[in-house]
Amino acid sequence: MRLRILATLLALEPVSATAQFHDQGMTLTPAVKTEYVDPKTGTNALPLVIGDCLWGNCRTERLVFANANEWHQNLACDPCVGPLQLDRYWVVLFNNEPRADPRNPGPPDVSLPRSLPAQGLMGFQTRQGDASLPNDRRWRAHLVLDFIDVDDPVPGGIPFLGFGEFSARGNRDRPIGYLNPSARTKPSVLTFGARLWEAVPPTSGGSQPATLASYVWMLANWGTKPKAIFITLYHFNLENSRPPAKPSIYHFSWPITQSALYPGAEIIYIDAEDMAFYCGFSLPTLAAGADRQYRIDLTGLYRCVSDRGLFTEPIPATNDIPVTQVLWANESTGVDGALWTDVHDQRMVAPNTRAPTSASTKPVRAEALPNGRSIADIRADIARQCAAAPACTSRASLAAAGRERELALPTDHQPSRPDLLKTLPAPPSAPTPNATPR
Repeated sequence: MRLRILATLLALEPVSATAQFHDQGMTLTPAVKTEYVDPKTGTNALPLVIGDCLWGNCRTERLVFANANEWHQNLACDPCVGPLQLDRYWVVLFNNEPRADPRNPGPPDVSLPRSLPAQGLMGFQTRQGDASLPNDRRWRAHLVLDFIDVDDPVPGGIPFLGFGEFSARGNRDRPIGYLNPSARTKPSVLTFGARLWEAVPPTSGGSQPATLASYVWMLANWGTKPKAIFITLYHFNLENSRPPAKPSIYHFSWPITQSALYPGAEIIYIDAEDMAFYCGFSLPTLAAGADRQYRIDLTGLYRCVSDRGLFTEPIPATNDIPVTQVLWANESTGVDGALWTDVHDQRMVAPNTRAPTSASTKPVRAEALPNGRSIADIRADIARQCAAAPACTSRASLAAAGRERELALPTDHQPSRPDLLKTLPAPPSAPTPNATPR
C-alpha cells in the first residue's frame, strides 16, 4: 500500500519542477516534521556525528541524549525514515541554547519536546479557516513560545522555536529560490503573511537581559560559507541594528553533520524598521492583533548587505545562486514571558509575479491537529498563567497596547542577538531534572 502511495505522488510531481516551497502558499493540509531524517538521531541508537567547525569557535558538543523528541504530523510514513520517506514537508525546530547542556533532554533542534500551544515551552500547531479568525480561509502555522507556567530547564537558556523549509529536507533537494535569477520567470521574491497574536514581555530573572524576538531567516549559498540574513519582525529589549552603525554580524558554527543547519553560516541581523535606512525599502514590524504582509526581493536584499561590506565574500555576478533555507522563528530570554505568532501564505515567486494576498475564499472546514487547541483555549491559558505570575498581567496589557518599550532598557543598553549568545551559561558537570510546571 505504501509503495502505491509513493508511486502515485511521484507521478504527480512535475517533470521539471521549478524552485519554490514544496507547498506554495501552504494551501494543502500541512505536513510537518522535526528536522533530523532518522527519528533516532542523537540517542544511543544513533549518536550525533561532529564534522568541521566552520568558524573555529565551537563549544564541546554532546553526542548522546536521553530522548530524540522526534515529532511529525500528516506524513504517510512511520517512522518517516528510509527509501519510502515522503520528502515533502515543512520543518519545525525546538532548539534550546546552550544546546549541549545536559538539562536538555534532546539533541540540538529537538532540545525539548513539541507541546500543544500554551501547554509547554515549545508550542506549535497548524490551524485553518475560522478556527483562527472569522472569515479567514488560510492555513496558519502557530508558534507559541510560552515560558510563564513552565521554566526553561536551562536557567539562562535561549529557547528558539522555528518553522519553515530546508532544501535538504522537505523540498526534495531543490532550491527554494534564487539570487540573481537568470530569467524573470525564476523565483527570487519571498512573500508571506505573519501575525503577532500576543506578546508577554518577560523579566530578567537574573543577570541576563529579558528579551523577545520574532525573525524571518533566509540562507543562500556561494563562496566558502553559507550566507544568512535574519530580519527581526518584532523585538522587545533587543536591538540588532542601530543606524548609522553597521548591523550585527555573527559567525555561526553548527558542526552536527546530520543536521540541515550543518556547517553553519555567516549571519547578518537587521531590524525590520531599519531596512529603509540600510537597503532603501521598507518592511513593516509586527503589531499585536494585526496581519502583516511581506514582499522581499532577495536579490536586492542580499546585494544591499553585500554592497555594505557586511559579508566576508561579496555576492558574485553569477546567475541562479541557490536559496536553500527560509525559516520563521521566535526566541526569548528571561522568565515569565510568552510570544505567539503565526506565518501564512508563504511563497517564493518570480519578480514579475505578484502573489495573492490571501488564500481562496471558498468555504472550508476549520481544521487543526488531532486534539489541537482553539484560539480561545490558547488565549485563556496564557491569561490564566499570567494572572499567577508577578506583574505579568500589567506587562501583557502594555504589550497589547503597543507600549512594551516602557518596560525596556534604554536603547543603547539593549543587547543584540550576538551579544545575548555571549551570556549563555556554562553547562553543569551532571544532568539535572527536566522542565516541570511550576
